[in-house]
Amino acid sequence: YGVFDEKRYFSAGNKAVSFTLGDVNIGLNICEDTWVKDGPYSTLCTDHGVDVIVNLSASPFHAGKIHERAEMLSERSKSLNTAIVYVNLVGGQDELVFDGGSLIFDKNGECLAKSVSFSEQLNTIDLEFDGPVPDGNLSNWSDGVLTGLHSQSSGHTLDAYASLDTDKWWDFISGKYAAGELTEVANLGNTFSVDEDMIAIYAKADFSGENYRGNIGLRYVETEQTSSGYADGAVFKETVDYNNLLPSVNFAYDLSDDIIIRAAASQVMSRANYSDLKPGLAINANFGSATGGNPDLKPYEANQGDIAIEYYFTSASMASAGFFSKQIDNVVFSTEAVEFVDGCGASPDLYEQCRVTRPRSNGEGSVNGIELQLQHSFANGFGVVTNYTYVDSETTTPDGSKEMVPGVSENSFNASVFFENDIISTRLAYNWRSEWIGVGAAQAVKNDNYQQIDASIIWHAMENLDVSLEGVNLTNEVVQSYDTNFALTQNTIEFGSRYYLGVSYKF
Repeated sequence: YGVFDEKRYFSAGNKAVSFTLGDVNIGLNICEDTWVKDGPYSTLCTDHGVDVIVNLSASPFHAGKIHERAEMLSERSKSLNTAIVYVNLVGGQDELVFDGGSLIFDKNGECLAKSVSFSEQLNTIDLEFDGPVPDGNLSNWSDGVLTGLHSQSSGHTLDAYASLDTDKWWDFISGKYAAGELTEVANLGNTFSVDEDMIAIYAKADFSGENYRGNIGLRYVETEQTSSGYADGAVFKETVDYNNLLPSVNFAYDLSDDIIIRAAASQVMSRANYSDLKPGLAINANFGSATGGNPDLKPYEANQGDIAIEYYFTSASMASAGFFSKQIDNVVFSTEAVEFVDGCGASPDLYEQCRVTRPRSNGEGSVNGIELQLQHSFANGFGVVTNYTYVDSETTTPDGSKEMVPGVSENSFNASVFFENDIISTRLAYNWRSEWIGVGAAQAVKNDNYQQIDASIIWHAMENLDVSLEGVNLTNEVVQSYDTNFALTQNTIEFGSRYYLGVSYKF
């Protein structure tokens, strides 16, 4: 820090400091510790579990510094889910001026108190902290709304979390609403619609010869996309037109009676998520910032190709190995840029300086990988199918850094065993994938390794009648995600085990 000489008088510490006052665990850090991303403030939460961070600061004044501090502290408190008390020096030292303006933020990033600038002031405020969650039966603690602790081992995320009884939660909310303690609030920023009108034309030509066959195709797609919603408090509608010409070619060559070589190349496209296309903005006027969607997002576009060799060692058994490659354009990233937004800022002359965070189609990437597959059917009706895929993916973010392509795992594996005869068909499947980055506006979130076990059984009761029972996620696995910047839990999503009973009849 150019204007200070700390190293002349002090030596750096090697651990974060915290202490307990009553039932409150308080963490201490100094000035720049909080400004540095992934700095000592993060270990106070991850390793020490503090309820509040007190930052002792000597931060000099310059134009715009007040807003910079407030925005930084709001972001830190939200990301760590921890209150921050920022205590700043007042007065002068040589050519430096310290403007005070101490701040207190709660764990939700809301500013609870601000001291005056350029003057000493004593503020008193009450902070509320969540008490410890009891072990064991949570229904005794929460009137049955929370029903227990669900354990899940993970390297980055929670070891246990409370399960929600949705029926009791709905009864609780309904009772509060009926008593007049809750009111409906229109969230216009998240009220939107997206209409798509598409025209698609396809053409395909087959070809074949001695030991080879294939086809050439061409697809033309014209899209008119209209996003409607609320922006700057007013109704907003924007229509975007785009078209894509997508050629493809597929080729197969019989190297022998039981070995086939296959190759394919194509141009493909994939449209953006509807939630990323909403036109609305959530404006934080005090900080001169806003967040929202982007109706102008372009579809993902890719040039892709693959080649594989297949060996059929029986009529119903095969082994294959393949290589594939994709070059992707218009990868969506959530980025910040300065825009004009009416109402964003303390005064109209600041509206054109609004810092807007929204998804933008300004990234590119590549995906290269190999796929191995084995399928074998035994004479007694049993069989096995396995598949392994390795992917080396890389995308360039708008700031020039490199990341995995969103939504793509480096390793994935699935295996299933089955039994089939004239009366019954059964299958037990296991699926696993390594960690992957969230898609679209959630790219700061990485999802942990995930596995799932499914099973199904079909009874061929009559010639045209089948009765089926299917179980999905039998072991009730959960999707756990964490913030890539702070290694803190973001979401724990429990879909539960699902069971489906079906009857089908063919006429």
